[in-house]
Amino acid sequence: RGEAVERLVPVLTQQLPSMDGMQQAKAAESLSTAISEGCLSESPITDLMLPFIVQQLQAGGPAAEPWLRVLLELLGAKLVPRMQVRGQVLDLALAKSDPSSSVEGRMTSAVLFGKIAEVSSDSQGFVQSTFIDQALALCQDTEGDV
Repeated sequence: RGEAVERLVPVLTQQLPSMDGMQQAKAAESLSTAISEGCLSESPITDLMLPFIVQQLQAGGPAAEPWLRVLLELLGAKLVPRMQVRGQVLDLALAKSDPSSSVEGRMTSAVLFGKIAEVSSDSQGFVQSTFIDQALALCQDTEGDV
């Protein structure tokens, strides 16, 4: 079953840009399920899907929330290599943490900071040196949802 899902990832990745928001949301939900059931390995996700997921989260909009859930599943399942967590994913979280970002963006950042800290083996030192100030600023955000 996992092998079949992994063979679908390249095809899905190719089709995602042409899908509307609703179709993308359904695809994201399906991927979240596949990840939570252990049907995917690191390689197809990081090579093919992670750039698309980051792009969708940068753009925001209706499909961003389901893609955030996919990214959180990937991080929780440790399917994203440490270098990419500390590269692409952290860069996204830092960019979205800016006070001028939308509420949706700051919420995304807060959730990603929490998950990055959770999955980092040396989280205290890493968090202290890279994003503690931004995380604290989000804790003090005047928007209640953040």
